[in-house]
Amino acid sequence: MIDRGIMPEGFSESNFGMSPNNFPQNSEELFGFHASVLRSLGDAAQQESISLYLVGGSVRDLLLKRSIRDLDLVTEGDVTKNSMLLAQAIGAQIGHISQFGTVKLYTGETVIDMASARLERYPFPGSLPKVWQGDIQNDLKRRDFTINAMAVDLVPGRFGEFLDPFNGMNDLNASVVRILHSRSFIDDPTRILRAIRYETKLGFSMDSQTKAHAVNGVRFFDSVSGDRIRREFERIFCESHSELMINRMDDLGALNAILPCLKWSGSMHLASDLLRKKFGSSDPLHPVALLASELSKEASDSFINRLNMAGIWHRIVLDTIVLRDHVNCLDDQNVPNSRVYQILNGLAIPAVECWSVLVQSPRIIGRITEFLDRLRYIKPMLKGNDLINLGVPKGPDIGRMLDDILLARMDGFISSLAEEECWVKAKLNRK
Repeated sequence: MIDRGIMPEGFSESNFGMSPNNFPQNSEELFGFHASVLRSLGDAAQQESISLYLVGGSVRDLLLKRSIRDLDLVTEGDVTKNSMLLAQAIGAQIGHISQFGTVKLYTGETVIDMASARLERYPFPGSLPKVWQGDIQNDLKRRDFTINAMAVDLVPGRFGEFLDPFNGMNDLNASVVRILHSRSFIDDPTRILRAIRYETKLGFSMDSQTKAHAVNGVRFFDSVSGDRIRREFERIFCESHSELMINRMDDLGALNAILPCLKWSGSMHLASDLLRKKFGSSDPLHPVALLASELSKEASDSFINRLNMAGIWHRIVLDTIVLRDHVNCLDDQNVPNSRVYQILNGLAIPAVECWSVLVQSPRIIGRITEFLDRLRYIKPMLKGNDLINLGVPKGPDIGRMLDDILLARMDGFISSLAEEECWVKAKLNRK
């Protein structure tokens, strides 16, 4: 929640040293199909005497000629009031209004994230910041990296003026990820994970000082909540080459600092590449299973607890360990398809997929692949009512009979509706 009190000492326009420059490229050309909506927003802002800036990742990605769908805007003052005025002026719809001073607007296919300019102070390392309402100078000064600390004025008369107080454009041209000050990773260690993500996503590198501060800053992960770390992991795992980012986390000591038993081994890295080749794309849940694959049961519980996992993440870690303890059963040449199904069915599919590339045995790989490609999709042709009509008593016998039919189909004993009916009648006659 924004504290609308007095600015902390040391934060003022006079010591910020920012002077606007012309945007480094033709703004209309650079903004592309966003130019019209940005012009309209700027016109509306001027009519309402509202300040308005395009900021952060939107500016960075436009300068890199990367396509963007969402526009990040900052206004000075009451963001809820200003957003409503702007939305009404351009005919946009107001979406989510958060307690942290952000508002979503929707116009056509464009999503606009509006935030109030603010300044921040961190009471202690790794804490959530205390936030005050501020101006654009304060807002750029609080940001994580120089390449995200640029803004463009959208108000007519100043439209296209480029604000770059930390020489982010130079770092953008040099493909450098650089923090704004030496305490950045101490204040918020999750910025280390974001720096790693930007390195791989953009093809950039941390400068030597930023890297040194990252190595020093990982020790402060102890004070960061599991929820915050997990959210950064989720963002990393959604990237197309997340294995490179996880490897970088391991190299910088971030994994070990987050949880001493966590590591990213060569076999995990290779498995990640094999998964992409085998399944055609990166599943953001695969890294969860891979990170869990070499953990003891006790360590896997620590992994779950440290990241405060729930839902599918929690299930994948547990199922990865369960399958590791049973996967060698599939190497027996006498194991029928029905038994393969019983071992693998019900386990989280990303965990099963990971073990299809982690194991070395061709027989096990083949059986897991057979389950993924065929066995899990087999269903009985008969339904519950059909079984009742054939004489199967109502109740749990129906479910058991359907399960028996399914397993018999998997092992090739029956393959048609008529054979299912004959099979059921034969079983009933034997009772």
